Amino acid sequence: MNILALDLAGKMGWAYGPANSVRPACGSVDLRKPLGGHGAIGAEFLKWIDAFTQGAPVDAFVIEREMRVGAVPMSHDAHRVLIGLVFLAEAVAELRNARKVMLVDAQAARKHFLGQRTFQAEKNLENGKVTPSRTVAKNAVMARCRMLGLE
Repeated sequence: MNILALDLAGKMGWAYGPANSVRPACGSVDLRKPLGGHGAIGAEFLKWIDAFTQGAPVDAFVIEREMRVGAVPMSHDAHRVLIGLVFLAEAVAELRNARKVMLVDAQAARKHFLGQRTFQAEKNLENGKVTPSRTVAKNAVMARCRMLGLE
């Protein structure tokens, strides 16, 4: 079973490979266009996923679930883009006859990948600057990816 996992955002992350793969193909795509609006992000996503799925069979889509409104500080526009991208990904999965579509929350993915669901904000003792918990979590994921050679 070939799985395409998507971390949807203006700069989207993806991983693809068989379910038992130790080292899936992976990468990121910047869907944002200079002077482009929300429609441009959606259009770029559709172009990318159409090209990708024509060249690579996908049996299952694993899509990071959009954040609940108010769960993290996010503008209405940013939230709208994320909800729209999730909707488009589900629609493409349907068009491509994917056998399975899973929406996974970020905490569950982190638990599986890092062994812990949540992270605490960190305060730099030298300058007093606070790194938000969401950034700490993303940094931990990126460090693990680098450690596994998935850069």
